[in-house]
Amino acid sequence: MSTRKDTKHLPDGSTVDTATGEVAPPATDTEAEVARELAPVPRVDWPVDPSADFLLAVLRRQVTVRSVDTEAMSRAIAERALGAETPQEALRTATPDGWEGYVGLAVTVFGVSFAPSGYDEGCPVYVTADAVRAADGQPMTLTIGAWSVVYQCIAFVKAGWWPRTVALESTRTKSNYDTYRLIDATV
Repeated sequence: MSTRKDTKHLPDGSTVDTATGEVAPPATDTEAEVARELAPVPRVDWPVDPSADFLLAVLRRQVTVRSVDTEAMSRAIAERALGAETPQEALRTATPDGWEGYVGLAVTVFGVSFAPSGYDEGCPVYVTADAVRAADGQPMTLTIGAWSVVYQCIAFVKAGWWPRTVALESTRTKSNYDTYRLIDATV
């Protein structure tokens, strides 16, 4: 036996139960927000090269990541190293380092990739940046999962602004947390 209610939506936003004729008033903004929050969030597999729109949907919790194709990610790293056209490109496939350890250091970022974070709290995505130190050209691979940096990197990808020389800036909040953002470091 089905407990599904058949309803008809009226132009004013109210609904009518077609079986009983009972009219329900339009949902309030609060009720609509609760309904959206309770709606199931689609779970998807992580793409190897996610689009900016997909990343924004993950960040807004409109989709959640079900799994990561680690083999595909490993292949992408290998292909990047093997497809290098210069020694500098090949060297940029260095072991990742936390960007938080390089606050204030000017680096030229050539591009970024994104991956789902393993942390339960905070940003569900982190950034991996292929970079070189601006001062001496030393290759670096930097990672960070700070919300603002992830959003900045998505904006740069969407606009095609890489490569660019940036530095990571840190600010301590009153609650004793460090917040991060990228700043222009061109000389």
